[in-house]
Amino acid sequence: SNKNKTIKKLQRYERIPAWPLNNGIRLNAIERLPGGSRVASRVESKYGGRDCPNIFINTDEIRDTSPFMMFVHHNHSFRLNDPLRWVEKFLMPEGFPSHAHRGMLTVTICLSGGMIHRDSLGIKQFFGADKKKYSGKHTQALNFGAGLVHELMWDNTPHRITQNFIAQEIYQIWVDLPSDQRMSNVYVELLGGEDETPTVVEKQGRVLQSTTLVVAGSHKDRKSRMLQKSEFTILQVTVEPGKTWTHSSPTCFDSIILYMRKGGAKIEGREVPMHCTAFCSTDGEEIMVVAGKQGADFLFLTGE
Repeated sequence: SNKNKTIKKLQRYERIPAWPLNNGIRLNAIERLPGGSRVASRVESKYGGRDCPNIFINTDEIRDTSPFMMFVHHNHSFRLNDPLRWVEKFLMPEGFPSHAHRGMLTVTICLSGGMIHRDSLGIKQFFGADKKKYSGKHTQALNFGAGLVHELMWDNTPHRITQNFIAQEIYQIWVDLPSDQRMSNVYVELLGGEDETPTVVEKQGRVLQSTTLVVAGSHKDRKSRMLQKSEFTILQVTVEPGKTWTHSSPTCFDSIILYMRKGGAKIEGREVPMHCTAFCSTDGEEIMVVAGKQGADFLFLTGE
């Protein structure tokens, strides 16, 4: 099986308490106990309270991660009537208030809940996981090019008066623009639905093997419609327990990164536990991911 790609490095990045702060602090305390990280991960995936920035800065990593500069897994929840929430809101706005970027692209994927975007061009957008509420648009691609001021806030408006709990979960990926594109025109697009972000469902006979949402780039001949200034692929993948998922990426790609959101899997016999990030070798024909007993739900990034 030396034809397949292998894991070069496995890393578990620190998880930072936020929204609700008290939850996150509790989870970090549990994590320090023997075997605690598994428990904390499970509780977090139910109730939120932390985010996990995977920041790629040291030079070895840049080679392995280009064009991705970082990604963050945010997992939060808001109890709308909780007095503590108002204290927290006063100290820390619910989202990311007005700030500027340039020379990069951000891709924000909503796994649950939704977001409100406003920017200095006067554009306002809503997108999120609920198909009906957000007209099927679950992902935003924002090319900052020459520069833009924007804000991205959690959409915590309740669906109905009695609703008290809102779960908010996103991936946000920062992609470096090629040097000749860094001062390009700003554009922002919302994506979703089979035309723009197709889903590849793989079965063996009638048995479901895996489901892959193609957010950027392509998988098994299905292509995302995202406007891209460079070559990269972003996939959101779920693999059924014990089943196998494969992906071939062009040999010119510099990076293959897999982040395990839920469950666990093995790549060439090496375990990738929940909330860990695997950096894989780019040599070899394809990557082969075998899901564990709980199945596997992961973010997959590859590009040049």
